[in-house]
Amino acid sequence: ASVERLAPEVYSPLFTMANLNLPRDRITINAWCRNFFQLHPIVRNAITLHATYPISKLNLKCHDKRVLEFFEGMVEEMDLMNALGDISLEYWKLGECFPFAELNESNGKWSRVV
Repeated sequence: ASVERLAPEVYSPLFTMANLNLPRDRITINAWCRNFFQLHPIVRNAITLHATYPISKLNLKCHDKRVLEFFEGMVEEMDLMNALGDISLEYWKLGECFPFAELNESNGKWSRVV
């Protein structure tokens, strides 16, 4: 009778067959995350809950009443609460978010957040 021996396979969690099918580049990872958010109801509900629950209202405090009124008006004009909800949702969906605020130089106010 003959005996054959093989070297044991080296275990690495990075090189399993299941991991070989996972996306490697950021574009594909983001596409997968957006797909799971759109199509899986539990994922969508969990992400939406985490994104919207912590933001209930925004309180500004300042000793100078004119400065406080200026910034409170700007918060209302740029609809900052909805922008914060969108930013939070994007962060929880993809793990990162890069908001951009547009400054209206004529009146010195931020006009909107994208």
